[in-house]
Amino acid sequence: MKKGALFTTVGSIIILIISFIAFVLPSQLGSGQESTKKVFGKYKSREIVYEKDSDLVNNLQSIQNNFYNTYGREPDNSEFYQNFYNAFKTTVSQYAYEEAAKKAGYVVSEETVNRELRSYFVDETGNFSKALYDEADKDAIVRIKQQMLQAGYSNRVTEDLFGTTSIGESSLYGLKESDAELDFLSNFDSNQRAFNMISLDKSTYPDEEVLAFANKNANLFTKYNLSVITFSDKAAADKAAKKLANGTSFEEVAKEGFTSFCDSEGKLIYPYYYNYRLSMILNDSADLSKITALSKDAVSDVIELTDGFAIFKNLDAEEKANFEDEATFKDVRTYVSSYESPMIEDYFIAKANEFKSLATSTSFDNACAELGLTKIDVPAFSLNYGGSSFGTSVNSTLPGLTFADTNETFLKTAFTLKENEVSSPIVMTDQSAGCVIVLQYVPTTQEDSSVDMKAFLAYQIQSYDNIAAANNLLKSKFVTDNFRATYYGY
Repeated sequence: MKKGALFTTVGSIIILIISFIAFVLPSQLGSGQESTKKVFGKYKSREIVYEKDSDLVNNLQSIQNNFYNTYGREPDNSEFYQNFYNAFKTTVSQYAYEEAAKKAGYVVSEETVNRELRSYFVDETGNFSKALYDEADKDAIVRIKQQMLQAGYSNRVTEDLFGTTSIGESSLYGLKESDAELDFLSNFDSNQRAFNMISLDKSTYPDEEVLAFANKNANLFTKYNLSVITFSDKAAADKAAKKLANGTSFEEVAKEGFTSFCDSEGKLIYPYYYNYRLSMILNDSADLSKITALSKDAVSDVIELTDGFAIFKNLDAEEKANFEDEATFKDVRTYVSSYESPMIEDYFIAKANEFKSLATSTSFDNACAELGLTKIDVPAFSLNYGGSSFGTSVNSTLPGLTFADTNETFLKTAFTLKENEVSSPIVMTDQSAGCVIVLQYVPTTQEDSSVDMKAFLAYQIQSYDNIAAANNLLKSKFVTDNFRATYYGY
């Protein structure tokens, strides 16, 4: 332990009391050192405040330091918000448990506090060092003793409820974990598998394939020069059509219509000016020919849309698509990605099957080299649907594996492959276009862990019990939770 560092325990939260790392807090909250008090909520009549030396600030500083010690960096904005809210929940639990202990007649003695205090000022031999104690700031020690006194009450309830104190392998008081439960969880992670993998990103669908589709379906990308007036109901559309028949200009009538598909001048905008997109907004696709057959400056009858009604005016001749134009080709690729996903999928499945055939007849590495693909090593993980913290999860940062832990096809395939067997293509979804992957099960030897799994799991279960209790406390009628409004209100 570093000289001057002093710790105590409040529930399952480690509170760093003397030495701390300075964190930059949001400017609207300040540093917690100024006199302005910010009230984030209450437990009964007891305010949970953000001000110098408050329980909320101390709990937040503890969680911030634990975060830094774990990750070696300061939290980003969303992480800081979560840390802050956890500090709020910790403070609620602290107040509720302290009240319960005092109501039961429990008293934290001065001797207990002093004994706890002495244990943190020890020298290299493990004995109490008065010299270290004398070097510490006396005002800080007073504050620390007060915090220890308060922690003593909340710790008493935590130990009684959750059995956080043990003698040997047996926990005292509180909730217990059955041997059968611990045995099951201890073996939960025992069957781990590692894999070789290739991942074919569907967003890399080749330009030549896009162009081939475009040339075959060029009519989809014919561009129409149209103005349109849209209406929410038939009566309004018929009224406008009557005005047009009586000589009112299209432009004048357009001032009364809702033109969601148009620019400020009433002209169809991307992508609605393309044949494929224009047909999509029509209730009857057969009406498309009524619009495209209009001569220049001619106006259509009322056309029913999928949502409302419209009157079209032909401004100029249609434009055939020029796929050598970069902007047009980009529009085609967007169309293909949006509406022709099965075609793209079939293409990559065929490529993946080609890879599987070659990898099976030669080797995975050889197939990668011959087809110019990158082999991805997937670290060993267990059959862990949903990514439970009691087991090792698949590395979701690898290409195509973002949602692999909830993909039943992926998990069933991965854990039914024989040793060195190459899988059939698996279609995966992720945050982009998706991927098609191929796996090869690679046998590995799992190292025996020196960790006492039962003791570790018992501690982990106790932690979850603490978290569940803290979350449930927030639902109590005695708790006023204004955290979000206060956090964003300053």
